[in-house]
Amino acid sequence: MANSNAPKALYDGSDPLFCPWTSRSKDRFYWRCRPWAKEFPGAHRAALPGHAEDGNDLQRAAMARELTRAVYKWMNATPDVAPNTWAWLAHRYSTDDVSPIHDVKANTRAGYIEFIAKIEAVIGKQHIGFLTYVEARKMIRAMEGSGRSASYISRIFRHIRILAGYGVALRAAGASDVRDMLGELRVKQGQPRTSVATPEHVLAIVEAADAQGLFAFGTGIMVQWETALRGVDVFGHWLDIPGTGGIRRGDKLWQDGLTWDMVSDDCRSFAKVVSKTRTALPETLHFQVGDETAARLRKLREKVAFGPAIVSERNGLPYLGTSRAAVWRKLRCEAGVPDTVKMMDTRAGAITQAASAGATLIELRDAAQHRN
Repeated sequence: MANSNAPKALYDGSDPLFCPWTSRSKDRFYWRCRPWAKEFPGAHRAALPGHAEDGNDLQRAAMARELTRAVYKWMNATPDVAPNTWAWLAHRYSTDDVSPIHDVKANTRAGYIEFIAKIEAVIGKQHIGFLTYVEARKMIRAMEGSGRSASYISRIFRHIRILAGYGVALRAAGASDVRDMLGELRVKQGQPRTSVATPEHVLAIVEAADAQGLFAFGTGIMVQWETALRGVDVFGHWLDIPGTGGIRRGDKLWQDGLTWDMVSDDCRSFAKVVSKTRTALPETLHFQVGDETAARLRKLREKVAFGPAIVSERNGLPYLGTSRAAVWRKLRCEAGVPDTVKMMDTRAGAITQAASAGATLIELRDAAQHRN
């Protein structure tokens, strides 16, 4: 019987005589399931109708393709994505209803998928068990040789570990050995950032924002500085969550930012659950701000007393992450703040300032919303 390109012929009927996973014994034909699908709940062996030279090749081929497609469907695979390969595992982790990827927030999930796609592009066609200690070290050396940072390499292997763990949960061949190997593999961690925003940096940025008519943006920076909150907990972010309700831009839903219902009547305090540690620290935390920041918040509330507290003066909506970063870079340039100071460094600067003022480790831990 004919044997053309399997990925194409198995599904589109381009070769009606394509008869996969079939063998002949004397004048009879038999379909047999592959060993890697030994737990397949359907038939593992089937006699195809008729016998050699009876003119029923088309019928036998159609039956063999149907049986084969059932196995691939059960494995959530295709001939292009062979079972128990890294591409198959990446696909399962990204799409299975029971995958833990659905337990993380949409922005975190997007980051996972980005790095998993990088892994799939390099080793996707390889069997899971291909990744031995030797092969892992070769990957590290190759990435180092191409100029990849220690932080990038560490993130790649963090996501390989995530995939391997899910492979173990699926009882995928080779996954357990890979997970054990990764437990012995040491991958260099990227150096932590040492740049912090000083009080002078923050003041210069806020003054530049006010001069540009971006009073709300400057107020958001003041809130970040005084509370050591992450930008997302003040400005919020837009996540790809289709549906209705909430604050939306098409299929994007705004979440996690500061809203007026969280802010006290005198604007001197607010209460919210911190986004990053929502699962580990689900309780509502209370934050205080100084007189100047409270006055700025009151001025903003005079315009709109509901919904997001910090919105763009241009369109009245919360900032997109990309536009917020672009505004920071522009203001940083106008204020003469070094390029090394990023928006995230306001948080580090606030914590550093608190330490310099004599805060204890416990106080610093609580201010940073860390578990330890």
